Amino acid sequence: DISRAESKAELLAVLDGMNQSRVQRLRGRAASPEGLSPIDRVKYVAASGAALFDAQLLKVEALLEAIDDRPLGAWHQTIYEPFNKAAADKYLLQEEVAKLVGDLMAALPKEVQRSFGKAVDVGALGKPGMRVTRGELIMLALNVGNESNLDKLIRGMGGDPKTGVKGAGWNINAELIDAALDNLTEQEWNIVKAIWTHAEKLYPTVEGIYRREHGISPDRVESRTVKTKFGDIEGGYFPMMYDTTIAGVAADLQQKTALELIQAETGRASINSSMTKGRTGYAAPVNLNISRMATGFDNTIHFITHYEAVRNANKILGDKDIRAELENKVGIAYATQLTQWVAALAANGNDRPPLDIFQQSIQQLYNNTTVAILGASYSTLAMQTLGLFNGQDRLLADSGYGPAGIVVVQKDIAAGVAAAFDPSHVKFIIETSGEMRGRRKNMDREVAQVIKNLSLKEGPVSSVQRFSMQAIAEVQFYTVDVAVWTAGYNRALRGIVDGVDKGDTAAAVKYADRVVRLSQSSGGLKDLAAVQRQKGLMKGLTMFYSFFSALYAVLRSVGAEFTQNAKETPIASTSRAATRVFVLLALQSVASGLIRGDLPDWEEEDKKKKDMLEYVWKETASTALGTIPVVREIASGWASGFGYSGGAGTVAFDSVTKALSGIEKVVDEFGDEEVIKTDGDYEDMARRYAPYVLLVGALTGTPAVQV
Repeated sequence: DISRAESKAELLAVLDGMNQSRVQRLRGRAASPEGLSPIDRVKYVAASGAALFDAQLLKVEALLEAIDDRPLGAWHQTIYEPFNKAAADKYLLQEEVAKLVGDLMAALPKEVQRSFGKAVDVGALGKPGMRVTRGELIMLALNVGNESNLDKLIRGMGGDPKTGVKGAGWNINAELIDAALDNLTEQEWNIVKAIWTHAEKLYPTVEGIYRREHGISPDRVESRTVKTKFGDIEGGYFPMMYDTTIAGVAADLQQKTALELIQAETGRASINSSMTKGRTGYAAPVNLNISRMATGFDNTIHFITHYEAVRNANKILGDKDIRAELENKVGIAYATQLTQWVAALAANGNDRPPLDIFQQSIQQLYNNTTVAILGASYSTLAMQTLGLFNGQDRLLADSGYGPAGIVVVQKDIAAGVAAAFDPSHVKFIIETSGEMRGRRKNMDREVAQVIKNLSLKEGPVSSVQRFSMQAIAEVQFYTVDVAVWTAGYNRALRGIVDGVDKGDTAAAVKYADRVVRLSQSSGGLKDLAAVQRQKGLMKGLTMFYSFFSALYAVLRSVGAEFTQNAKETPIASTSRAATRVFVLLALQSVASGLIRGDLPDWEEEDKKKKDMLEYVWKETASTALGTIPVVREIASGWASGFGYSGGAGTVAFDSVTKALSGIEKVVDEFGDEEVIKTDGDYEDMARRYAPYVLLVGALTGTPAVQV
């Protein structure tokens, strides 16, 4: 709990035990950077650049642990742990809303569900010839439950010269809205009413936060009575969601203050909540996409769960003494990254400008590419199990390497693998650990994004997409996460982990959570490095990077540990570092090659032996370099012999180029038995048609690599 956070004195004591950062040591050699000697200036620029680069790639949890120099230290527990608890609480509330919406939708007759995408006659509402669906009409109804929403809806869609709102060019007023809403059935109004009722459950928490912050209770947004042909309905609150695909909205949102933005989808969790009358007069075209219904409450829930964590972190990082010492000992680049991380969490990931329609299209292409490459791929599923190597390394790094230690850790992991088949044990983990409760929806950034986008979509294609992605998460959870978590939990309970007392179950849970997060990929916002929090086109540079992000932090710790101990214990330090690198890189490269089926034969002939050794060292180097975006594609191309491929984000574009360049030849040869015989077998044909299969997969979001 935040109330039990380590004191300022303890945080400063941790920093006091650290050496001054290299950048600050060099900076202190002259009155200004310009006054440094030529050699020192080169060193200073290089050190500053390296720190900025490292800060972009390093996860904040790994940074905080590096500061503490031990698991679950003062900085980790004070800064990171409150956000970890907040994320767990948020998951529970989100699941509650998702279940509510899911149950309401499932209760509707099938013909009603299928009608959500059908056009409705809304009379003069909107623009001439505009198509409005039943789903959009339900979203419209959700925004008439209080005077504030209704006013913003009318001004946002119709425009308002007095307040400078451009609008979406709609012909709209309260009477036209009421006439259009007469199309809704009683069952559809029941959905609207249930959503408003659920919103009331959130208000007491919002009110309590406001009162603690300002000393008084807020004036709340009052509901209005909505008249329907089925009787009067008491309205309620629904979050405003603005449509950034309409020209000018995204740019307009960028100009708003944080207070204004929290009322919509962009802002800081440390300021206000849109459930109170503190809402501003800002208005813009409203997003009426019914698939966003469940996520509409996301920012309100985020405010409720993250407010205290953000307030706590801001207080600590804003303390002049702590900040000065942090910049001096750790470095300005890292201190800045901590602040930006808190800002991203405060803004619920909306600390970047909203995506325009082009970048939204690119984002959709990235999501489709994720399904095309990872979906229904047996090799992807099988390679999830390789996370056991990383889990073993993390556990050994915390307690000491050595033959005896390795045997004990492997026994602990084996016990965890066996326990994964015990439903009661899995239930215990889910009930005990907030991290593991939401793990299957946050195990990877790309997979998590696709699952979230498909949460309310129906139809055979969506079902295939959802199943192919969820399968990856389930395999990761049951074959690796449960095993590693169980091993970490049991080892902590036995008292062999530094900083955890024997039998301390609460600390053992925190430690086990930490082992899973630091050894495996993770897609939760709190676990994304700065480079992974980018959106739009920039996101393509880090597609399928979650595993490598975790590996970067681990390899960095291997290097830091070796550097720290090499002088005093050179042999032991070298042996430990070499063992960890062998397990993390070489052993995993061989296992990965075995799964993919591209591992060379290791015959007795010297030439074959050389091929195997060459494969191992190239794949090892490629995996290590894979922790750096852009460089990983170059390294992968070098190791495979195919050259730079442009990365996963360019799969669709690369497929278009290859497809267009060979389409005429393929059409001429399609089904030609002579060509098949000449080519030798169907494997060559498969290679020829691969770009077309990948292109279809990237455009439609259907599994393609396995095909």
